[in-house]
Amino acid sequence: MINKIEEMPVLLKRKSVILLLIIVFGLIPRLPTINVPLLDANSWRQAETASITRNFTEEEFNILYPRVNWRGISSGHFESEFQIYTFTIAILYKMFGVHDWLGRMVSLVFFIFSGIILFKLTNKIYDYKTAIWTTLFFMISPLYIQYSRVFMPTSMQVFCEIALIYYFSKWMDEDRWYPFLACAIVTSLAVILKPQSLVLGLPLLYLAIRRHRKTAFLKWQMWLLVVIVILPSLLWYNHAHKLFLETQLTVGIGEGGYNKFGGIKYWLNPDFYKTIGFRVINDMLTFPGFILATIGFVLSSQKRNYVVYWWALAFGIYVFIVAEGHYRHDYYQVTFIPVLSIYAARGMNYLWEKDLLQDSFLKNRLSSKSALVSLFILISIVCLMKSRQYLNYDPNRIEYGKRIAQVTGKNDLIIIGGWKTDTHLHVKYTNRDPIDFYFSDRKGWHLDFDNWSLSLIESYRQQGARYFMTYYPKGFDMNKTFAKGMSDKYKLLEANDRWIIYALE
Repeated sequence: MINKIEEMPVLLKRKSVILLLIIVFGLIPRLPTINVPLLDANSWRQAETASITRNFTEEEFNILYPRVNWRGISSGHFESEFQIYTFTIAILYKMFGVHDWLGRMVSLVFFIFSGIILFKLTNKIYDYKTAIWTTLFFMISPLYIQYSRVFMPTSMQVFCEIALIYYFSKWMDEDRWYPFLACAIVTSLAVILKPQSLVLGLPLLYLAIRRHRKTAFLKWQMWLLVVIVILPSLLWYNHAHKLFLETQLTVGIGEGGYNKFGGIKYWLNPDFYKTIGFRVINDMLTFPGFILATIGFVLSSQKRNYVVYWWALAFGIYVFIVAEGHYRHDYYQVTFIPVLSIYAARGMNYLWEKDLLQDSFLKNRLSSKSALVSLFILISIVCLMKSRQYLNYDPNRIEYGKRIAQVTGKNDLIIIGGWKTDTHLHVKYTNRDPIDFYFSDRKGWHLDFDNWSLSLIESYRQQGARYFMTYYPKGFDMNKTFAKGMSDKYKLLEANDRWIIYALE
Protein backbone atom coordinates (compact mmCIF):
# COMPACT_ATOMS: atom_id res chain seq x y z
CA MET A 1 0.00 0.00 0.00
CA ILE A 2 2.84 2.39 0.93
CA ASN A 3 4.61 1.62 -2.35
CA LYS A 4 1.45 2.42 -4.35
CA ILE A 5 1.05 5.73 -2.55
CA GLU A 6 4.69 6.60 -3.26
CA GLU A 7 4.21 5.74 -6.95
CA MET A 8 1.15 7.96 -7.37
CA PRO A 9 2.99 11.27 -8.12
CA VAL A 10 5.05 9.49 -10.78
CA LEU A 11 1.90 7.98 -12.32
CA LEU A 12 0.08 11.32 -12.29
CA LYS A 13 3.07 13.02 -13.85
CA ARG A 14 3.25 10.36 -16.56
CA LYS A 15 -0.45 10.77 -17.35
CA SER A 16 -0.10 14.54 -17.53
CA VAL A 17 2.88 14.38 -19.86
CA ILE A 18 1.23 11.85 -22.17
CA LEU A 19 -2.00 13.86 -22.28
CA LEU A 20 -0.03 17.02 -23.03
CA LEU A 21 1.78 15.27 -25.89
CA ILE A 22 -1.53 14.04 -27.30
CA ILE A 23 -2.97 17.57 -27.21
CA VAL A 24 0.13 18.99 -28.91
CA PHE A 25 -0.23 16.21 -31.50
CA GLY A 26 -3.84 17.32 -32.01
CA LEU A 27 -2.91 21.00 -32.37
CA ILE A 28 -0.32 20.38 -35.10
CA PRO A 29 -2.81 20.30 -38.02
CA ARG A 30 -5.04 22.98 -36.49
CA LEU A 31 -2.81 25.90 -35.50
CA PRO A 32 -1.39 26.60 -39.00
CA THR A 33 -4.93 27.26 -40.27
CA ILE A 34 -5.97 29.57 -37.41
CA ASN A 35 -5.88 32.66 -39.66
CA VAL A 36 -7.67 31.19 -42.68
CA PRO A 37 -10.50 33.55 -43.83
CA LEU A 38 -13.99 32.51 -42.74
CA LEU A 39 -14.73 31.09 -46.19
CA ASP A 40 -13.70 27.50 -45.56
CA ALA A 41 -16.31 24.79 -44.89
CA ASN A 42 -19.65 26.17 -43.64
CA SER A 43 -18.65 29.73 -44.47
CA TRP A 44 -22.29 30.81 -44.17
CA ARG A 45 -22.53 29.66 -40.54
CA GLN A 46 -19.10 31.05 -39.69
CA ALA A 47 -19.82 34.46 -41.21
CA GLU A 48 -23.13 34.59 -39.34
CA THR A 49 -21.48 33.76 -36.02
CA ALA A 50 -18.71 36.29 -36.64
CA SER A 51 -21.26 38.97 -37.61
CA ILE A 52 -23.21 38.50 -34.38
CA THR A 53 -19.95 38.71 -32.42
CA ARG A 54 -18.89 41.94 -34.13
CA ASN A 55 -22.33 43.46 -33.62
CA PHE A 56 -22.07 42.77 -29.88
CA THR A 57 -18.79 44.64 -29.89
CA GLU A 58 -19.72 47.59 -32.12
CA GLU A 59 -23.44 48.03 -31.43
CA GLU A 60 -25.18 46.56 -28.40
CA PHE A 61 -23.02 44.76 -25.84
CA ASN A 62 -25.92 42.79 -24.39
CA ILE A 63 -26.02 39.00 -24.58
CA LEU A 64 -29.84 39.08 -24.47
CA TYR A 65 -30.08 41.04 -27.73
CA PRO A 66 -27.99 39.48 -30.53
CA ARG A 67 -28.13 41.17 -33.94
CA VAL A 68 -27.72 40.03 -37.55
CA ASN A 69 -26.70 42.12 -40.57
CA TRP A 70 -29.49 41.03 -42.97
CA ARG A 71 -31.89 43.13 -40.93
CA GLY A 72 -33.19 45.75 -43.38
CA ILE A 73 -34.29 48.74 -41.32
CA SER A 74 -35.13 46.69 -38.22
CA SER A 75 -33.05 46.57 -35.04
CA GLY A 76 -31.54 43.27 -36.21
CA HIS A 77 -32.56 41.41 -33.04
CA PHE A 78 -33.32 37.83 -33.97
CA GLU A 79 -34.46 34.47 -32.66
CA SER A 80 -31.57 32.07 -32.03
CA GLU A 81 -29.87 29.75 -29.59
CA PHE A 82 -28.26 31.40 -26.58
CA GLN A 83 -25.23 33.37 -27.77
CA ILE A 84 -22.73 32.54 -25.01
CA TYR A 85 -20.10 31.56 -27.59
CA THR A 86 -20.32 34.79 -29.58
CA PHE A 87 -20.52 36.93 -26.44
CA THR A 88 -17.37 35.27 -25.04
CA ILE A 89 -15.49 36.21 -28.22
CA ALA A 90 -16.99 39.71 -28.11
CA ILE A 91 -15.36 40.16 -24.69
CA LEU A 92 -12.02 39.23 -26.28
CA TYR A 93 -12.74 41.68 -29.11
CA LYS A 94 -13.14 44.42 -26.51
CA MET A 95 -9.73 43.54 -25.11
CA PHE A 96 -7.70 42.76 -28.25
CA GLY A 97 -9.66 44.17 -31.17
CA VAL A 98 -11.79 42.50 -33.85
CA HIS A 99 -9.83 39.53 -35.24
CA ASP A 100 -11.37 36.39 -36.76
CA TRP A 101 -8.59 34.24 -35.34
CA LEU A 102 -9.80 34.98 -31.80
CA GLY A 103 -13.02 33.13 -32.58
CA ARG A 104 -11.07 30.19 -33.92
CA MET A 105 -8.86 30.25 -30.82
CA VAL A 106 -11.90 30.00 -28.52
CA SER A 107 -12.97 26.92 -30.47
CA LEU A 108 -9.48 25.46 -30.09
CA VAL A 109 -9.53 26.07 -26.34
CA PHE A 110 -12.75 24.07 -26.06
CA PHE A 111 -11.19 21.41 -28.29
CA ILE A 112 -8.36 21.07 -25.74
CA PHE A 113 -10.84 20.92 -22.85
CA SER A 114 -12.83 18.30 -24.77
CA GLY A 115 -9.75 16.11 -25.19
CA ILE A 116 -8.90 16.37 -21.50
CA ILE A 117 -12.42 15.62 -20.27
CA LEU A 118 -12.82 12.74 -22.76
CA PHE A 119 -9.55 11.27 -21.49
CA LYS A 120 -10.81 11.49 -17.89
CA LEU A 121 -14.20 10.03 -18.77
CA THR A 122 -12.74 7.07 -20.70
CA ASN A 123 -10.17 6.39 -18.01
CA LYS A 124 -12.98 6.38 -15.46
CA ILE A 125 -15.22 4.02 -17.45
CA TYR A 126 -12.53 1.71 -18.84
CA ASP A 127 -8.81 2.08 -18.23
CA TYR A 128 -5.74 4.21 -18.86
CA LYS A 129 -4.78 2.59 -22.17
CA THR A 130 -8.27 2.97 -23.59
CA ALA A 131 -8.24 6.63 -22.54
CA ILE A 132 -4.99 7.24 -24.44
CA TRP A 133 -6.23 5.63 -27.66
CA THR A 134 -9.61 7.34 -27.37
CA THR A 135 -8.02 10.77 -27.09
CA LEU A 136 -5.70 10.03 -30.01
CA PHE A 137 -8.56 8.96 -32.29
CA PHE A 138 -10.60 11.94 -31.15
CA MET A 139 -7.76 14.32 -32.07
CA ILE A 140 -7.27 13.01 -35.63
CA SER A 141 -10.87 12.89 -36.83
CA PRO A 142 -10.96 14.85 -40.14
CA LEU A 143 -14.41 16.19 -39.35
CA TYR A 144 -13.29 17.37 -35.92
CA ILE A 145 -10.02 18.79 -37.20
CA GLN A 146 -12.22 21.17 -39.16
CA TYR A 147 -14.98 21.91 -36.64
CA SER A 148 -12.65 22.36 -33.71
CA ARG A 149 -11.06 25.33 -35.46
CA VAL A 150 -14.06 27.08 -37.05
CA PHE A 151 -15.81 30.25 -35.91
CA MET A 152 -18.79 28.23 -34.66
CA PRO A 153 -19.96 26.94 -31.24
CA THR A 154 -19.56 23.29 -32.30
CA SER A 155 -16.42 22.73 -30.21
CA MET A 156 -18.09 24.28 -27.16
CA GLN A 157 -21.08 21.97 -27.69
CA VAL A 158 -18.85 18.89 -27.91
CA PHE A 159 -17.10 19.84 -24.69
CA CYS A 160 -20.39 20.36 -22.83
CA GLU A 161 -21.79 17.02 -23.97
CA ILE A 162 -18.71 15.06 -22.91
CA ALA A 163 -18.44 16.99 -19.65
CA LEU A 164 -22.06 16.50 -18.64
CA ILE A 165 -21.69 12.72 -18.85
CA TYR A 166 -18.38 12.80 -17.00
CA TYR A 167 -19.58 15.00 -14.14
CA PHE A 168 -22.89 13.20 -13.81
CA SER A 169 -21.05 9.88 -13.59
CA LYS A 170 -18.67 11.38 -11.04
CA TRP A 171 -21.62 12.71 -9.03
CA MET A 172 -23.27 9.28 -9.05
CA ASP A 173 -20.09 7.69 -7.72
CA GLU A 174 -19.09 10.30 -5.16
CA ASP A 175 -22.39 12.01 -4.23
CA ARG A 176 -20.64 15.36 -3.66
CA TRP A 177 -21.80 18.89 -4.50
CA TYR A 178 -18.83 19.81 -6.71
CA PRO A 179 -19.56 17.31 -9.52
CA PHE A 180 -23.30 18.02 -9.15
CA LEU A 181 -22.79 21.75 -9.72
CA ALA A 182 -20.34 21.15 -12.56
CA CYS A 183 -22.83 18.76 -14.20
CA ALA A 184 -25.67 21.26 -13.76
CA ILE A 185 -23.67 24.06 -15.38
CA VAL A 186 -22.40 22.16 -18.44
CA THR A 187 -25.73 20.37 -18.99
CA SER A 188 -27.66 23.62 -18.79
CA LEU A 189 -25.18 25.19 -21.21
CA ALA A 190 -25.43 22.24 -23.63
CA VAL A 191 -29.24 22.44 -23.73
CA ILE A 192 -29.42 26.23 -24.09
CA LEU A 193 -26.86 26.01 -26.92
CA LYS A 194 -28.78 23.21 -28.64
CA PRO A 195 -32.06 21.92 -27.15
CA GLN A 196 -31.57 18.58 -28.87
CA SER A 197 -28.90 17.85 -26.25
CA LEU A 198 -31.78 16.75 -24.05
CA VAL A 199 -31.45 13.32 -25.69
CA LEU A 200 -28.34 12.85 -23.55
CA GLY A 201 -30.73 12.42 -20.66
CA LEU A 202 -30.78 8.78 -21.82
CA PRO A 203 -27.21 7.89 -20.72
CA LEU A 204 -27.70 10.01 -17.59
CA LEU A 205 -30.87 8.09 -16.77
CA TYR A 206 -28.95 4.85 -17.21
CA LEU A 207 -26.23 6.04 -14.82
CA ALA A 208 -28.81 7.14 -12.25
CA ILE A 209 -30.70 3.84 -12.33
CA ARG A 210 -27.44 1.90 -12.31
CA ARG A 211 -26.40 3.68 -9.13
CA HIS A 212 -29.67 4.12 -7.24
CA ARG A 213 -32.09 1.66 -8.87
CA LYS A 214 -35.72 2.64 -8.30
CA THR A 215 -34.86 5.25 -5.69
CA ALA A 216 -33.18 7.39 -8.38
CA PHE A 217 -36.51 9.10 -9.02
CA LEU A 218 -36.98 9.87 -5.33
CA LYS A 219 -33.77 11.89 -4.94
CA TRP A 220 -34.61 15.60 -4.72
CA GLN A 221 -31.20 16.47 -6.16
CA MET A 222 -32.25 14.77 -9.42
CA TRP A 223 -35.28 17.03 -9.72
CA LEU A 224 -33.20 20.06 -8.79
CA LEU A 225 -30.84 19.17 -11.64
CA VAL A 226 -33.79 18.95 -14.05
CA VAL A 227 -34.99 22.41 -13.00
CA ILE A 228 -31.50 23.94 -13.32
CA VAL A 229 -31.15 22.46 -16.81
CA ILE A 230 -34.61 23.18 -18.20
CA LEU A 231 -35.55 26.54 -16.67
CA PRO A 232 -32.84 28.72 -18.29
CA SER A 233 -33.64 27.27 -21.72
CA LEU A 234 -37.37 27.90 -21.32
CA LEU A 235 -36.71 31.49 -20.26
CA TRP A 236 -34.26 32.11 -23.08
CA TYR A 237 -36.32 30.62 -25.91
CA ASN A 238 -39.40 32.48 -24.73
CA HIS A 239 -37.35 35.70 -24.86
CA ALA A 240 -35.87 34.75 -28.24
CA HIS A 241 -39.35 34.21 -29.66
CA LYS A 242 -40.34 37.70 -28.53
CA LEU A 243 -37.39 39.04 -30.50
CA PHE A 244 -38.75 37.20 -33.55
CA LEU A 245 -42.19 38.74 -33.06
CA GLU A 246 -40.52 42.15 -32.98
CA THR A 247 -38.38 41.82 -36.12
CA GLN A 248 -39.52 38.66 -37.98
CA LEU A 249 -35.88 37.56 -38.01
CA THR A 250 -35.03 33.96 -37.11
CA VAL A 251 -32.45 31.27 -37.81
CA GLY A 252 -35.07 28.55 -37.60
CA ILE A 253 -35.88 28.10 -33.92
CA GLY A 254 -39.61 28.77 -33.95
CA GLU A 255 -42.57 29.21 -36.26
CA GLY A 256 -42.02 29.81 -39.94
CA GLY A 257 -38.26 29.29 -39.79
CA TYR A 258 -35.98 26.57 -41.02
CA ASN A 259 -37.36 23.32 -39.63
CA LYS A 260 -34.42 21.02 -38.83
CA PHE A 261 -36.58 18.16 -37.60
CA GLY A 262 -37.28 14.82 -39.25
CA GLY A 263 -40.31 13.20 -40.83
CA ILE A 264 -41.41 10.41 -43.10
CA LYS A 265 -39.74 11.98 -46.13
CA TYR A 266 -36.38 11.46 -44.42
CA TRP A 267 -37.01 8.31 -42.39
CA LEU A 268 -38.08 6.42 -45.54
CA ASN A 269 -35.47 7.99 -47.80
CA PRO A 270 -32.47 5.66 -48.53
CA ASP A 271 -30.36 8.69 -49.46
CA PHE A 272 -30.72 10.00 -45.89
CA TYR A 273 -29.15 6.84 -44.44
CA LYS A 274 -26.55 6.75 -47.20
CA THR A 275 -25.49 10.35 -46.47
CA ILE A 276 -25.26 9.90 -42.69
CA GLY A 277 -23.53 6.52 -43.07
CA PHE A 278 -21.00 7.92 -45.51
CA ARG A 279 -20.07 10.72 -43.13
CA VAL A 280 -19.73 8.38 -40.16
CA ILE A 281 -17.55 5.94 -42.10
CA ASN A 282 -15.61 8.33 -44.31
CA ASP A 283 -15.38 11.68 -42.54
CA MET A 284 -15.05 10.85 -38.85
CA LEU A 285 -12.22 8.30 -38.55
CA THR A 286 -11.91 7.05 -42.15
CA PHE A 287 -12.81 3.49 -43.10
CA PRO A 288 -9.99 1.74 -41.13
CA GLY A 289 -10.94 3.73 -38.02
CA PHE A 290 -14.56 2.77 -38.48
CA ILE A 291 -13.57 -0.92 -38.73
CA LEU A 292 -11.71 -0.58 -35.43
CA ALA A 293 -14.79 1.04 -33.88
CA THR A 294 -16.94 -1.82 -35.17
CA ILE A 295 -14.54 -4.34 -33.62
CA GLY A 296 -14.64 -2.39 -30.38
CA PHE A 297 -18.44 -2.38 -30.38
CA VAL A 298 -18.94 -6.03 -31.32
CA LEU A 299 -15.94 -8.02 -30.14
CA SER A 300 -14.14 -6.28 -27.30
CA SER A 301 -14.93 -7.35 -23.77
CA GLN A 302 -17.20 -4.92 -21.94
CA LYS A 303 -17.22 -3.81 -18.36
CA ARG A 304 -20.45 -3.51 -16.46
CA ASN A 305 -20.80 0.22 -17.18
CA TYR A 306 -22.73 0.50 -20.47
CA VAL A 307 -23.05 4.28 -20.53
CA VAL A 308 -21.32 4.51 -23.93
CA TYR A 309 -23.96 2.20 -25.44
CA TRP A 310 -26.69 4.53 -24.20
CA TRP A 311 -24.70 7.53 -25.39
CA ALA A 312 -24.56 6.03 -28.90
CA LEU A 313 -28.28 5.22 -28.77
CA ALA A 314 -29.02 8.82 -27.74
CA PHE A 315 -27.09 10.04 -30.79
CA GLY A 316 -29.12 7.70 -33.03
CA ILE A 317 -32.34 9.15 -31.61
CA TYR A 318 -30.95 12.64 -32.16
CA VAL A 319 -30.32 11.85 -35.83
CA PHE A 320 -33.91 10.70 -36.30
CA ILE A 321 -35.42 13.65 -34.45
CA VAL A 322 -33.31 16.28 -36.24
CA ALA A 323 -33.13 14.47 -39.58
CA GLU A 324 -33.27 17.61 -41.74
CA GLY A 325 -30.42 19.22 -39.83
CA HIS A 326 -28.26 16.10 -39.98
CA TYR A 327 -28.95 15.57 -43.67
CA ARG A 328 -28.05 19.14 -44.64
CA HIS A 329 -25.14 19.80 -42.27
CA ASP A 330 -22.21 17.50 -41.57
CA TYR A 331 -21.23 19.37 -38.39
CA TYR A 332 -24.35 18.00 -36.68
CA GLN A 333 -22.58 14.63 -36.59
CA VAL A 334 -19.49 15.97 -34.77
CA THR A 335 -21.05 15.13 -31.39
CA PHE A 336 -20.82 11.42 -32.31
CA ILE A 337 -17.02 11.53 -32.70
CA PRO A 338 -16.28 11.02 -28.95
CA VAL A 339 -18.42 7.83 -28.94
CA LEU A 340 -16.83 6.53 -32.14
CA SER A 341 -13.38 7.32 -30.76
CA ILE A 342 -14.08 5.29 -27.61
CA TYR A 343 -15.15 2.28 -29.65
CA ALA A 344 -12.16 2.65 -31.99
CA ALA A 345 -9.94 2.63 -28.89
CA ARG A 346 -11.71 -0.48 -27.60
CA GLY A 347 -11.12 -2.13 -30.97
CA MET A 348 -7.46 -1.17 -30.89
CA ASN A 349 -7.13 -2.59 -27.37
CA TYR A 350 -8.81 -5.82 -28.46
CA LEU A 351 -6.36 -6.29 -31.35
CA TRP A 352 -3.43 -5.13 -29.19
CA GLU A 353 -3.89 -8.18 -26.98
CA LYS A 354 -4.04 -10.58 -29.93
CA ASP A 355 -1.06 -12.03 -31.76
CA LEU A 356 -2.47 -11.30 -35.21
CA LEU A 357 0.71 -12.28 -37.06
CA GLN A 358 1.39 -15.60 -35.34
CA ASP A 359 0.67 -17.66 -38.48
CA SER A 360 2.08 -15.11 -40.89
CA PHE A 361 5.46 -14.96 -42.63
CA LEU A 362 5.80 -11.50 -41.05
CA LYS A 363 5.86 -12.93 -37.53
CA ASN A 364 9.63 -12.69 -37.20
CA ARG A 365 9.84 -9.34 -39.01
CA LEU A 366 7.01 -7.30 -37.52
CA SER A 367 5.13 -7.51 -34.23
CA SER A 368 1.35 -7.11 -34.00
CA LYS A 369 1.76 -4.00 -31.87
CA SER A 370 4.10 -2.42 -34.42
CA ALA A 371 1.58 -3.18 -37.16
CA LEU A 372 -1.21 -1.50 -35.16
CA VAL A 373 0.92 1.57 -34.46
CA SER A 374 1.73 1.73 -38.18
CA LEU A 375 -1.99 1.45 -38.93
CA PHE A 376 -2.74 4.36 -36.59
CA ILE A 377 -0.01 6.47 -38.24
CA LEU A 378 -1.51 5.66 -41.65
CA ILE A 379 -5.00 6.61 -40.43
CA SER A 380 -3.58 9.87 -39.05
CA ILE A 381 -1.98 10.76 -42.39
CA VAL A 382 -5.19 9.99 -44.28
CA CYS A 383 -7.21 12.02 -41.77
CA LEU A 384 -4.87 14.97 -42.12
CA MET A 385 -5.08 14.82 -45.92
CA LYS A 386 -8.88 14.61 -45.79
CA SER A 387 -9.10 17.57 -43.44
CA ARG A 388 -7.47 19.79 -46.06
CA GLN A 389 -10.55 19.51 -48.27
CA TYR A 390 -12.48 21.70 -45.83
CA LEU A 391 -10.11 24.66 -46.37
CA ASN A 392 -11.00 25.41 -50.00
CA TYR A 393 -12.43 28.88 -50.57
CA ASP A 394 -12.81 31.59 -53.22
CA PRO A 395 -10.39 34.50 -52.45
CA ASN A 396 -12.32 36.76 -54.85
CA ARG A 397 -15.21 36.74 -52.38
CA ILE A 398 -13.05 38.64 -49.90
CA GLU A 399 -12.08 41.17 -52.59
CA TYR A 400 -15.76 41.62 -53.36
CA GLY A 401 -16.49 42.44 -49.73
CA LYS A 402 -13.61 44.93 -49.65
CA ARG A 403 -14.89 46.55 -52.84
CA ILE A 404 -18.35 47.00 -51.34
CA ALA A 405 -16.75 48.67 -48.32
CA GLN A 406 -14.80 51.02 -50.63
CA VAL A 407 -17.81 52.02 -52.73
CA THR A 408 -20.33 52.45 -49.89
CA GLY A 409 -20.41 54.47 -46.69
CA LYS A 410 -20.22 52.84 -43.26
CA ASN A 411 -23.89 53.61 -42.52
CA ASP A 412 -25.26 53.00 -46.03
CA LEU A 413 -27.91 50.29 -46.30
CA ILE A 414 -27.29 47.90 -49.17
CA ILE A 415 -29.10 45.14 -51.05
CA ILE A 416 -27.12 41.96 -51.68
CA GLY A 417 -28.32 39.94 -54.66
CA GLY A 418 -27.75 36.33 -53.68
CA TRP A 419 -28.07 33.05 -55.54
CA LYS A 420 -30.60 30.22 -55.26
CA THR A 421 -30.18 29.59 -51.55
CA ASP A 422 -32.46 27.43 -49.44
CA THR A 423 -34.96 26.93 -52.26
CA HIS A 424 -35.59 23.41 -50.91
CA LEU A 425 -36.77 24.72 -47.52
CA HIS A 426 -39.97 26.54 -48.54
CA VAL A 427 -40.07 28.53 -45.32
CA LYS A 428 -41.56 31.93 -44.68
CA TYR A 429 -38.82 33.35 -42.50
CA THR A 430 -35.56 31.91 -43.79
CA ASN A 431 -32.24 33.28 -42.62
CA ARG A 432 -30.17 35.03 -45.27
CA ASP A 433 -26.64 34.68 -46.61
CA PRO A 434 -24.44 36.76 -44.27
CA ILE A 435 -21.10 36.33 -46.07
CA ASP A 436 -20.96 39.53 -48.12
CA PHE A 437 -22.47 41.59 -45.31
CA TYR A 438 -19.72 40.35 -43.03
CA PHE A 439 -16.75 40.96 -45.32
CA SER A 440 -18.05 44.41 -46.27
CA ASP A 441 -19.16 45.25 -42.71
CA ARG A 442 -22.48 46.59 -44.00
CA LYS A 443 -26.16 46.06 -43.15
CA GLY A 444 -29.26 45.77 -45.29
CA TRP A 445 -31.33 43.27 -47.24
CA HIS A 446 -30.51 40.01 -48.95
CA LEU A 447 -32.45 38.88 -52.03
CA ASP A 448 -32.32 35.31 -53.30
CA PHE A 449 -32.11 35.14 -57.11
CA ASP A 450 -35.73 34.03 -57.42
CA ASN A 451 -36.78 37.28 -55.72
CA TRP A 452 -34.80 39.68 -57.89
CA SER A 453 -37.37 42.23 -59.07
CA LEU A 454 -37.44 45.94 -59.83
CA SER A 455 -40.47 46.46 -57.59
CA LEU A 456 -38.70 44.98 -54.58
CA ILE A 457 -35.52 46.93 -55.29
CA GLU A 458 -37.54 50.14 -55.47
CA SER A 459 -39.40 49.26 -52.26
CA TYR A 460 -36.10 48.81 -50.41
CA ARG A 461 -34.72 51.99 -51.97
CA GLN A 462 -37.64 53.93 -50.52
CA GLN A 463 -36.84 52.38 -47.12
CA GLY A 464 -33.26 53.62 -47.30
CA ALA A 465 -31.28 51.20 -49.51
CA ARG A 466 -28.53 53.02 -51.42
CA TYR A 467 -26.86 50.28 -53.41
CA PHE A 468 -27.57 46.94 -55.08
CA MET A 469 -24.72 44.54 -55.70
CA THR A 470 -24.29 40.88 -56.52
CA TYR A 471 -21.47 38.37 -56.73
CA TYR A 472 -23.46 36.44 -59.36
CA PRO A 473 -23.34 38.45 -62.63
CA LYS A 474 -24.81 35.44 -64.44
CA GLY A 475 -28.09 36.32 -62.74
CA PHE A 476 -28.31 39.33 -65.07
CA ASP A 477 -27.76 37.04 -68.06
CA MET A 478 -30.51 34.71 -66.86
CA ASN A 479 -32.99 37.54 -66.15
CA LYS A 480 -32.75 39.95 -69.09
CA THR A 481 -35.85 41.90 -68.05
CA PHE A 482 -34.40 42.63 -64.62
CA ALA A 483 -31.02 43.52 -66.15
CA LYS A 484 -32.54 46.01 -68.60
CA GLY A 485 -34.74 47.58 -65.90
CA MET A 486 -31.77 48.08 -63.58
CA SER A 487 -29.65 49.74 -66.29
CA ASP A 488 -32.55 51.98 -67.37
CA LYS A 489 -33.47 53.12 -63.86
CA TYR A 490 -30.26 53.12 -61.77
CA LYS A 491 -26.63 54.05 -62.18
CA LEU A 492 -24.16 51.24 -62.90
CA LEU A 493 -21.03 51.82 -60.83
CA GLU A 494 -19.06 48.71 -61.64
CA ALA A 495 -19.46 45.51 -63.65
CA ASN A 496 -16.99 42.72 -64.34
CA ASP A 497 -17.00 38.97 -64.61
CA ARG A 498 -17.02 38.66 -60.79
CA TRP A 499 -19.54 41.23 -59.52
CA ILE A 500 -21.95 44.03 -60.42
CA ILE A 501 -22.65 47.15 -58.32
CA TYR A 502 -25.48 49.67 -58.84
CA ALA A 503 -26.14 52.97 -57.06
CA LEU A 504 -29.85 53.43 -56.36
CA GLU A 505 -29.81 57.18 -55.70
